[in-house]
Amino acid sequence: MAELYLYVKVLKNSYPDFENEIETSWTLSVGQNFTYKLPRLVDEEGNDDPELWIVKMKDQEYPPFLAYQNATRELVFTPHSIWYQGKTYYFRIVVKEKNSDTQQYPYYCTVKISGNIVDPEEYLNFTDVSFKMGTIDRYGRG
Repeated sequence: MAELYLYVKVLKNSYPDFENEIETSWTLSVGQNFTYKLPRLVDEEGNDDPELWIVKMKDQEYPPFLAYQNATRELVFTPHSIWYQGKTYYFRIVVKEKNSDTQQYPYYCTVKISGNIVDPEEYLNFTDVSFKMGTIDRYGRG
């Protein structure tokens, strides 16, 4: 008879995170360009490469004026249109391990554009146009 001993070592494995706390809420004005540099990502255990995703939140309006510069780790906001004002936009910053779909953490972010919502009916000053059209025969003549 032989005895077999099995030792199991449970290692900690947490999601990567930023070196410092990050901002997750911004208030901007139309025409105000703003750049926010994200801190460096670190994986405490060092067992995988950390990566970052900028993603849309389900059933929420994503900011069409947001860009992410991967090389510099910068969020770039360029709300250049009056149609953005008075609205709040939502997105997530997801930090995760490159080779894992479970070791991740979402940061829920909001961007509010100050001002009042612009009503196209009032702003664009539509003009009613009416005209009379004669009959057209089956050959397209009228």
